[in-house]
Amino acid sequence: FCQVHRAEIAHKKEANEVGYPMEIDFKALPQRILSFKDSLLMIVKGTLNSSFLKAEIEFIKQNNVTKSRSTSGQYCRFDKASAGYYRNCGSAIILKVLQHEFIITKKITFEDTKPLMPLPFLQSVLVPEACVRLIQQDYNDIW
Repeated sequence: FCQVHRAEIAHKKEANEVGYPMEIDFKALPQRILSFKDSLLMIVKGTLNSSFLKAEIEFIKQNNVTKSRSTSGQYCRFDKASAGYYRNCGSAIILKVLQHEFIITKKITFEDTKPLMPLPFLQSVLVPEACVRLIQQDYNDIW
């Protein structure tokens, strides 16, 4: 946790200089997330590659599904699947939107996400994928 804050402090000035947002419009996040739901669904269905899914499958092969969901298993991969400058609040919003869009509506099931259950799949694959897309949108807005 302290390492994350040190990195944030070290890079905040640099990010500000190139135009990354210093304040996140959290109210706009749901619509932004829904704008790329199709590409996220393609990851679930296996028609679009995901480095996060690849890393998760590799971790499960080396360990097991139980370890991948354990606190220690998640902690050792924290830096690879964090929400970046969207932080915990953004991550929570992303997860809530994706849960509604994919799990509650039954657009994805265990058959789509195995060996992970749908919720852990969202947490370890689709939330970081959504973050990448949000940051790419931010990047495109400044260039």
